[in-house]
Amino acid sequence: MRASFRRAVRPAALLLLLAAARDDARADDVASVTGTSIAVPVAGVADWASRREREARGPVAGRTAGGTSIEHPPLPGRRPLGVALPPPPRTPASSVEEPAAPSSSTASAIAPGIAPSPESPALSSTLGFEALPDDNTRVPPDTDGAVGPAHLVTMLNTQVRIQDRAGTDLGTVSLSSFWTGGTGLSGKPFDPRVFYDAQAGRFLAVADANGKTADSQVWLAVSATSDPTGSWTFWSFDADASGLDWADFPGVGFNATWIAIAQNMFAIDGLSFSGVKMWVVDKASALAGGPLVATVFPTGFDLAASGIPGATLQPAVTHDASEAALHVVDLSQVLVDGVHALRLSRIVGTGDAPSWEPLPGSRIPGTGLLPVEIDFSDEVFPPRQPGSISRLDGGRVVVPSSPSFRNGRLWTAHVGGWPWWKPVDRDVVLWYELDPAVFAATGEGIAQSGIVDPGAGSAVIYPSIAANRFGDAVIGFTRSDATRFPEAAWVGRAGTDPPGTQSPIWVSRTGEDAYFKNFGSGRNRWGDYSATVVDPLDDETLWTIQEYAAAPVGDGRDDDRWGTWWTRVSTTPPLPTPTPSPVPACGPSPRAGCRAAGSGGGLLAFSQGRTPDRDQLQWKWQRGAATSVADFGDPTGTTAYRLCLWAGGATLAELRIPSQSQRPLGCRVSNPRPCWKSTSSGFVFTDPDRTGDGVGSVKFAAGADGRASISVSARGPRLPDPARPFALPVVAQMLSTTGECWESTFSAPAAQNLAGPPGAFRDRAD
Repeated sequence: MRASFRRAVRPAALLLLLAAARDDARADDVASVTGTSIAVPVAGVADWASRREREARGPVAGRTAGGTSIEHPPLPGRRPLGVALPPPPRTPASSVEEPAAPSSSTASAIAPGIAPSPESPALSSTLGFEALPDDNTRVPPDTDGAVGPAHLVTMLNTQVRIQDRAGTDLGTVSLSSFWTGGTGLSGKPFDPRVFYDAQAGRFLAVADANGKTADSQVWLAVSATSDPTGSWTFWSFDADASGLDWADFPGVGFNATWIAIAQNMFAIDGLSFSGVKMWVVDKASALAGGPLVATVFPTGFDLAASGIPGATLQPAVTHDASEAALHVVDLSQVLVDGVHALRLSRIVGTGDAPSWEPLPGSRIPGTGLLPVEIDFSDEVFPPRQPGSISRLDGGRVVVPSSPSFRNGRLWTAHVGGWPWWKPVDRDVVLWYELDPAVFAATGEGIAQSGIVDPGAGSAVIYPSIAANRFGDAVIGFTRSDATRFPEAAWVGRAGTDPPGTQSPIWVSRTGEDAYFKNFGSGRNRWGDYSATVVDPLDDETLWTIQEYAAAPVGDGRDDDRWGTWWTRVSTTPPLPTPTPSPVPACGPSPRAGCRAAGSGGGLLAFSQGRTPDRDQLQWKWQRGAATSVADFGDPTGTTAYRLCLWAGGATLAELRIPSQSQRPLGCRVSNPRPCWKSTSSGFVFTDPDRTGDGVGSVKFAAGADGRASISVSARGPRLPDPARPFALPVVAQMLSTTGECWESTFSAPAAQNLAGPPGAFRDRAD
């Protein structure tokens, strides 16, 4: 466990001065801003099945061809506020006092008026699976996802995927197909966000469109029910009726009354930062199917009210049904005596007449500013990678994570360079649990805060945070350094843990290689955000979706791949912490020296069904070279595999087969059981739900020369769908993380090698 960074006691004279200032301004120390009411007609209604069908017939208009790097113009640097009230003295981490062990009165002492939460068990990861792989069309992916009662929705800059809670793919479409396939919208979407609103029982999605043009738009979609595979209703807002500014990087939050969408606005001519704009939707009008009743807060509204320029405002996801205000957090664009400050604000009023105001109580009246305990550098530490001089571009520290409001508290996190008192040599996560009631009463308001420190030379990128009903919290992020490829990771803390502490870093998906891909932009983009959310079924389990570096598909300029990974964190006893071996990469060409199948001892059947769920693959390696049980490794532990196919010397397809340690909960949703089991001759893998890449069964059977065998059967929409006919020869190899491999070759005229759709390949091995 790590100690929190803490605020030192202020001199008595300063306390008196600040108390007097607060007493003078307490009654009315903030100015409210009202916006302009508008009515927004429904653009269209479309169901999930129709959008999948449209995409299957051909590309949807608006999808960018080829690879694109999505760039965000720079925000202005911070400027001194110029006030006489200094922040509290700061204490270097080397002299931070270790927090005392919690007592029965800890919760009420930290947060007056909040009853201690019931105790919850320790947090541990019990399930993980791929969200969406890289389709090589856009960087960065803008990793985001939401969890509903029966479905997970992953929405990236590239694609949208709906999965069941075990990871089975229930359909994948391009981002353009989701937003423009029969929805009444047209344009090029980017920067998507998606959420599940447990109070309303609906999924909410937001995207920007047509960036850097006078036709800039902000799109909103709401599902008709808690089932995202049903219909959705779509709306569009003009980003700027004058055509001078365009909208970028949406911050989205909601409570029982509103859906708030905040945007950074940039001038089309010169791309300079114009200010923040916000749309606040009366949620009742959205749930009723529209037209929307919305209020527009014009560009720069926050500066007009508080005198403080903001950027990248983040409204909170609000879990407390009784909370009347919708809270907002941003890292202000000012420095208070060289120290950065969070700005706390809120939306108040009624559904059709909201107003925005800085949160009352700031030590600098009327601003909502809360100077944080430490200083941190705007120049974050560039994340390193093993064996590569290319560093990840993880953005700047101006972006706090999407806040989570529950039990009267605000949870948020951001990245900062560390340590602040000497040259920065790492990036850390700075996280906070804030109490708006205490802030209003005392000007303080930090119930606890902590640092996730990966160590010197390491970096954490784009953290996200959420807390459950017990006050347990999870922070997800990417970690990378000179010894680790970019990996998906998280930390957790129980509500009963000492303040400011958290677990060690858990790795939910190891990176597979160094990553560099910029599509000619010059920036090795990563992020631009991630998501950590609470499971609506129990308000206890937490999920996090994070980016990691997947295996490259070749040695070309744009052959590196990112991946995204879902991890479920539950309140079961902690699991052992072996680090699973990454699944081996196929590479651009077959390996040499693999064990060969005997003459005619193998089959490859690859068929494309009339619908994606009917696609099938079968591979049999028979009459094989001598293989012992030990040669297979131990998939009931950490040995993982990848089935690789090449056609005519080019990569054709690859299927990952995880080890048991990578699927600790097992492979059956309704009745969890191990994926792998040992047999007298080898191992058997069974996954009735065909999660991952669609592999349903694998059988390894050891034997003397000519007697060993392997079989793989896979089915469903997760299978790769290469064009047919295949160029010969076709080579199939099973690769193991232990370094072993098994091979069969198909070079004679195939029994079937038919163009599609639907298409098929079927042949016996040489």
